[in-house]
Amino acid sequence: MTTAVTPATRDRPGDVARPGPGSGPGARRSLGARLAAPPDPWASLVALLFWAASLLPTLLPHGILVQGALTGTSLMIGYGIGCLARSLFRLQRRRTGWFRPSAQVTRTVRTVAVVVVVLLLTVGSWAWWRWQQSQRRLVGMSPLNGRSPVTMVLVAALVALVVLGLSRLLAAGCGRLTQVLSSRLGGMAARSIVTVACVVVVFLAFDQLVVNGVVDSTKATFAAGNSGTDPGVVQPTSPLESGGPGSLTPWDTLGRQGRNFAGEATSVAALRAFAGPGSPVMTPIRVYVGLQTAPTPGARAALALRELQRTGAFARSVLVVATATGTGWINPNASAAVEYLWSGDTAIVSMQYSYLPSWISSLTEEGAASTAGRDLVTAVSSYWSTLPPDHRPRLVLFGESLGSYGTEAGLARGTEGASVANLLDHSDGALFVGPTNDNPIWRQIVAGRAASSPVWRPVSPLGDVAVANSAAELVTSPGANRGRVVYLVHASDPVTWWDVPTLWWPPGWITGPHGPDVPSEVGWFPVVTWLQTTADLMAGFSTAPGHGHNYNNAIAGAFASLVPPPGWTASDSVRLSATVDRLNELGQNSNA
Repeated sequence: MTTAVTPATRDRPGDVARPGPGSGPGARRSLGARLAAPPDPWASLVALLFWAASLLPTLLPHGILVQGALTGTSLMIGYGIGCLARSLFRLQRRRTGWFRPSAQVTRTVRTVAVVVVVLLLTVGSWAWWRWQQSQRRLVGMSPLNGRSPVTMVLVAALVALVVLGLSRLLAAGCGRLTQVLSSRLGGMAARSIVTVACVVVVFLAFDQLVVNGVVDSTKATFAAGNSGTDPGVVQPTSPLESGGPGSLTPWDTLGRQGRNFAGEATSVAALRAFAGPGSPVMTPIRVYVGLQTAPTPGARAALALRELQRTGAFARSVLVVATATGTGWINPNASAAVEYLWSGDTAIVSMQYSYLPSWISSLTEEGAASTAGRDLVTAVSSYWSTLPPDHRPRLVLFGESLGSYGTEAGLARGTEGASVANLLDHSDGALFVGPTNDNPIWRQIVAGRAASSPVWRPVSPLGDVAVANSAAELVTSPGANRGRVVYLVHASDPVTWWDVPTLWWPPGWITGPHGPDVPSEVGWFPVVTWLQTTADLMAGFSTAPGHGHNYNNAIAGAFASLVPPPGWTASDSVRLSATVDRLNELGQNSNA
């Protein structure tokens, strides 16, 4: 028995007739009507909540385009959730006879939605602009111009329209396919098959076209960049630097960041000018092993140890084992600070485990940073520990961002106390700058902090751990911090605070006392705040030093507090920081 399909159906008197399924011109007109249909008023109210939440400040200010994309995306996520809730309500209503809003109620809701939209476009956009201006002052970023709210709203509207159009086009295609299959399989089976198929197609399209496309293009770009050499960087002429005469690590195998590191050691002339007339200075030792220098992390670590032995690094006063970031980058501020601090009586060693930016390396090369950090620290500290304590350098571990994770991951144990003890068994101390939220020891410190301390300034019960939001907070008296584990953490650093649970749970930096460079207006909203903090990651280096993920003005002071030479004073630390800051102004130290 075949059921006739009528050209139009009605839910109740007063409803607008909906075109029935068909083909040819009729189907085309139906698709056009779907694309041009006004938004559902009930779902729009939910969407407006997401819109409003997206205007609240988070860790860092957002540019106009980024904020527009965030707001437009948040709006459509809310609209999608509202449509889903509306569909479930309608389904339940047909079964139980629940409340059916009259045409008057629907018109009233639509009017309310329009009024709220107008208020958000005016009051909300103005509030967003004010919050942005205030937050930009906090983190040393340039202010927005007066046209920014209008531009942001236009970008948000464009993003929302594109997403709405694509989603309606997909829905129309799925609906048409469901109609075709229903005549053969039945309604329930057809809807189930089409739903699964649509989810799979959307996922594969996103994964292959967006995720893999971006990753593959980025890999190709950075692979080509890794083989190049930055302007002004030349091969060392000193045998104390990798790539120089007699080096076990050929210059052309070091990678771009390795050549930057090895080729830009602080000159003896610069060290003498800082130390003063008559002060003894030495040529610094810099050891680096690139991805192309040896085939495996273990082989690269073993080669790094041999290179340290060749250069006489274990006869220096300070030896720094630095785990690089994803691209192989070592912050030039850190290298220069140690060398100025000890008048060149230093050795710094690192090795490359990737040529990709840290965020891509952590996603696509799981375990690369931790394996490299573990192998390098183990190789160096194992040999160092065999030397007489009075005839070996002070061994310091250093890591910034993903580099700090690489060092921590191989040394972490079951508790904070055990982790710190193990770290100090392998070294005389450590400096971790801008740790990631995944750093295992950092997470233990935050979890075990004193109840009165906030997450962005945790006070550890262990005397060997010091956490500072700036170098000025660290003790600078000679020898006071020997053997300590020092963390530099900004309250506004998204690298430290970004995590997946923010999708559904308020993070500690929002619920607790706010940091000095985080605005009091910050708030949490499911999904939206996670999107905002994800965008914050892109702005980490756009702030002035001392905020976000920019620690350039604090690293020198932190090293001075951790391993000060004999007779070092607080005024010396100020002079050291000023010297390193001048390198930033000259463009010699750049983030990567």
